[in-house]
Amino acid sequence: MHRAALLFSALLLLLATLGCDKARSDSVRLTNEGMKALNKNEIRIAKARFQEALDVFPDNSKAHYGMGVVMRELKNPERSRRHLKAA
Repeated sequence: MHRAALLFSALLLLLATLGCDKARSDSVRLTNEGMKALNKNEIRIAKARFQEALDVFPDNSKAHYGMGVVMRELKNPERSRRHLKAA
């Protein structure tokens, strides 16, 4: 019985890790889309992509950086500083 509980715990840990990897990869993809939009000066689209990236994986430093740049462009220095600091 103890072995079954240990195997079940290992399976749960594996599934949690896989979910984290998916969230991270989704966040990276969204951040890349945000950077492309930012390079095209599509500020509103970039903001949406960076926000989606942060919603999926809040520790994404590149998404925080991108959002900091976007907030500077939108004349919101306080939010810009907050995101750049988080980056």
